[in-house]
Amino acid sequence: LLQILKEVEDTRGKKGRQYENWAILFMAIVAIISGANSYRSIHTYIDQRLKYFKKKLNVGWRKAPSYTSIRSIICKTESLHLEEAFRKHASILNSEHDYKSKLNISSDGKTIKGSYDGKSDEGAIHFLNIFAQQTQIILGHKIVGHKTNEIPVFQEMLKELDIEDAVYTADAMHIQKKL
Repeated sequence: LLQILKEVEDTRGKKGRQYENWAILFMAIVAIISGANSYRSIHTYIDQRLKYFKKKLNVGWRKAPSYTSIRSIICKTESLHLEEAFRKHASILNSEHDYKSKLNISSDGKTIKGSYDGKSDEGAIHFLNIFAQQTQIILGHKIVGHKTNEIPVFQEMLKELDIEDAVYTADAMHIQKKL
């Protein structure tokens, strides 16, 4: 994952870069997996383990980045580049698995709780996930637009992931035929 995150484009300006983009992204991922749920808690997690991270990641920081620096780096990272990195990592993990039978892939859509914005009258954010059951890895996810549904997003993701010889499970809505 570290090598893949190093490939994620750093879209910040060249001036004033005190912290490596890939290192912040990696530490934030580890912090979130460990239960951090805000930029401040990510900062606290990194700060408490800075000595360990400096040694393992070979970064020469004098202090942990502030929560505003962490937020800035995460917000300025293109979500498409990050999604591409996660898909690449998931593909590598999935390909290392020795399958005794066909790969079982399922999909499911989820609406993110609290994502409805009443002020701008934007609907809640709805994602479609594609999941490999044997490895328990999310192979990819995409936002389902407000003016569409999961069907075209699911079909598009299957083409992008290009997984052959698998058993797919999806909601009943996906068995609709085009007229």
